[in-house]
Amino acid sequence: MTLIDMGLLRSQLASYCSCVCSWTLAGLLLLVSIPLNAVTYQSRLERTEWLVSTSIYECQMEQAIPDFGRASFYHYAGESPTFLLLSETPRMKEGKAALTTVPPFWKPGGEIRRLGYVDVKGGKSPISLDDSLTYQLMHELYNGRQVEFMRRSWFAGQQRITVGVSNVNFRGAYDQYVECLAQLLPVNFSQVERISLQYPDGEDRLEAKQLQKLEDILTFVTAPTGVQSFYIDGHTDSIGTRAENLDISKQRAESVKKILVDGGVSDEQILVRWHGERYPIASNRTSQGRAKNRRVTVRLSKDPLPEIIAPEETSVENKNDSQEGEGN
Repeated sequence: MTLIDMGLLRSQLASYCSCVCSWTLAGLLLLVSIPLNAVTYQSRLERTEWLVSTSIYECQMEQAIPDFGRASFYHYAGESPTFLLLSETPRMKEGKAALTTVPPFWKPGGEIRRLGYVDVKGGKSPISLDDSLTYQLMHELYNGRQVEFMRRSWFAGQQRITVGVSNVNFRGAYDQYVECLAQLLPVNFSQVERISLQYPDGEDRLEAKQLQKLEDILTFVTAPTGVQSFYIDGHTDSIGTRAENLDISKQRAESVKKILVDGGVSDEQILVRWHGERYPIASNRTSQGRAKNRRVTVRLSKDPLPEIIAPEETSVENKNDSQEGEGN
C-alpha cells in the first residue's frame, strides 16, 4: 500500500468515527429528552367508548380511562354543566395541572393548544371544571382533538402523569347529549323545594320576578318528580292591626294557592296557613326588614299531607302553626 493509499484510509476512518460519535451523542440527547418516568393513562383506540345517560333530571356523557377512572361531562337540571375527572384511587398530586389539547396520534405534527392550568384536589373528583372550560373541552373534542391533563404523581415524587381524554366516537355521543339537554327540566328539586315570595307594601299581588318562581314550580311538578304536597304560609310585617295583618296574610296565601291550582296542582295536595306578623324573619324597625317579612313561603314535599289535617279548617290559631318553621 502506498503512502497516498494509507493517507486516504486514515481520512476515511476519521470521518467514520466522527459520524459514529455524532450519532451516539444524538442518541444520548434523544434519550435524555424523553421523560423515562412519565406515565400516561388513556383508553386504547379500539376500546374507546362514550356512554350517555339521559333523563329529565340530568344528562351525562362519560369515557372510561383504564387504570385511572372516568372523564365525565355532567349537566344537572337547573345548574351549569361541568366536566369532572374522576378517580377511585389518588393518582395526581394536589396543585395545578396543565391542560392542553392535541391532535390525535394518527395526525402527528399538529398544533398543541395550551388552555392553562386547572386545580387538582384530593378525593375521588380531583379535577372539576366550570361551565366555560367545559364548553371549550366539548368544542375541542367535537373538532377531533384530544384533551390532556398533566400533573406530578401523588405517590412517585417527580413522576409525571398524563391523563388523555380521547375524541374517538365523541360526535355521536354528543348528539345524544344535546337531545337530552332539550328535555332537561329548567330547575331541580332543591331549587323549588322552599321558596319565599315577596310582596309590595300593603298589597296581595306578586311582581313578575316572584311569579316566575311559581312558574318554575309548576314546570317542575308537571313532570314525574314525586312531589305530593304543598305547604303555603302567609306572613306580613308589623304595620297595621293584628286582625288586619291576619286577613292580608290569608289573602296572599290563598292567591298563591289559586295560581298553583290553576296551573294543574290538585287542591287536595295543598295546605294553606296564615300567620300575620307572628313569625318575622327580620326586624320590623327598618323598611328592608319589613320587606323581607311581607312574604308567602311555599314548601314542596314528597310525602303526602297528614290525613288528620283538613286544609279548609286550618288557620293561624291551629296548633299546627308550629310546623311553620319548616316552611321558611
